[in-house]
Amino acid sequence: NPEVFPLLVDNSKLGPYRNIFPVNFAASEKSGTANLFCGFETALSTLQEKTGLLRIKCAVEVATVSIDDWLRTQVFDIGKIKLVKIDTEGHEYKVLKGLEKLIRSRTAAFLIENNPIASKTIGVEFDMICKDFFFVNNYFNTTSI
Repeated sequence: NPEVFPLLVDNSKLGPYRNIFPVNFAASEKSGTANLFCGFETALSTLQEKTGLLRIKCAVEVATVSIDDWLRTQVFDIGKIKLVKIDTEGHEYKVLKGLEKLIRSRTAAFLIENNPIASKTIGVEFDMICKDFFFVNNYFNTTSI
């Protein structure tokens, strides 16, 4: 969300961590552009128009990037990525489609926020995400917090 990105940049400078690098694009399954639907609640934005989560205040055209595509342009080793956090208000499945190379590398842990209302509304339940992306050689590790 263009309104929230400056806050993300400021917050990334807090604390002792120096390996957090905010980037200003929307993660998705492919690179291009899409409408980002912004809610009246500043923190709620999504590329999914109908999630049942927010009252849409506006739509803003934003750049979308597959994380796998973006990683190919970077100078660091993907093996050094230890954690990926995804909280995209119903767009998680498409973000993961753009992360398949990193998922297959099995070097990173994934923390995925899932809202059952959004999942049901867009027809992508969390068990579908688990089955399609994280069952590898009959191995799946999940912890519910």
